[in-house]
Amino acid sequence: MGVFNDNYKKNAYVELEKDITQLESKREMPSKDDMARFNANVQFAQRLRLISIEKAKELRKRIHDLEYTRRTQTGLIDDGYENPLEREIRFSNMEELKKEIAEDRASYLASTETKDCTRPAESIKAPEKSEVVHSR
Repeated sequence: MGVFNDNYKKNAYVELEKDITQLESKREMPSKDDMARFNANVQFAQRLRLISIEKAKELRKRIHDLEYTRRTQTGLIDDGYENPLEREIRFSNMEELKKEIAEDRASYLASTETKDCTRPAESIKAPEKSEVVHSR
């Protein structure tokens, strides 16, 4: 039998569950300190064998999911995460801009082709090279 009785283990798990529920209930992104404190508590409880490895993994996954959800819902782009709605809006705006640019280019090319910009080859003279050598 271990050093801690089952009641003590249950209380430790309930405390950790209460902490993560409190973090999940906040509207804003949990601070790095709060998340580090929670991870330290989970690690400490796991090392003392107050919680099993499976429960520790479950709690860490919940905190990771919370962090990911808050990043994507708040629109923050951090560590490669991006809000999918904002990304779609940004890319759709880029597609519209590309269409406008293509239309502007086509209209510019059409207007320049109608002008007579060609010159006969005789009018273009090659620069003459001078054979004069300057001496000092």
